[in-house]
Amino acid sequence: MNEYENRWALPDRHSAILWGKARNRQSIKVVLDILGDYANDEPTASKATSDHLDLLKLLATERMFAAMSVKVSTLGFSFDKDVCLLNLLSIAKEASLRGIGFEIDMEGRATVDFALDAARAVAETRYPVTVALQAYLDRTAKDIESMVKNGIRVRLVKGAYAGDAQDFEDIQGRFKNLMRVLADSGQDFCIGTHDPSS
Repeated sequence: MNEYENRWALPDRHSAILWGKARNRQSIKVVLDILGDYANDEPTASKATSDHLDLLKLLATERMFAAMSVKVSTLGFSFDKDVCLLNLLSIAKEASLRGIGFEIDMEGRATVDFALDAARAVAETRYPVTVALQAYLDRTAKDIESMVKNGIRVRLVKGAYAGDAQDFEDIQGRFKNLMRVLADSGQDFCIGTHDPSS
């Protein structure tokens, strides 16, 4: 058994590439995210952006069947939303040029409006973008409608922060109902869950 078999976070890029290639050999596309702290100043956000761009180049060099997920908190959301958006757009452009999927991950509810606005801005540039939406928020059905209308692919997740729903069975039910909404939309979508019953 691989020493990372039951871990969600890998210790370095080399391990992530090896793990991702093993999944690729199983015809599984991987989504990689650079774990980072909130960027509270421009140098930190700039470094995070450079790290994402470097990883995109590595994924292209390694010819991986992969996408990159970014968190707005690491790219400047907390101190300058314009800087954050420029960082997102530079990563989205590089991902598009290299044929690698680009996803905006979802964090706490304070970031939701900005993340969706950023996804629309990326879509307006004609760069492909996927955005994560969380089933445990009451607003998600309307957000799905908005994203579908704008041609933005949705990755539906249950959610890992504080949401409107707390009961697991309620969240499970919301998740399944929203999957049906996405299926009925006729647009490509994906889901992320650790729950085998979903």
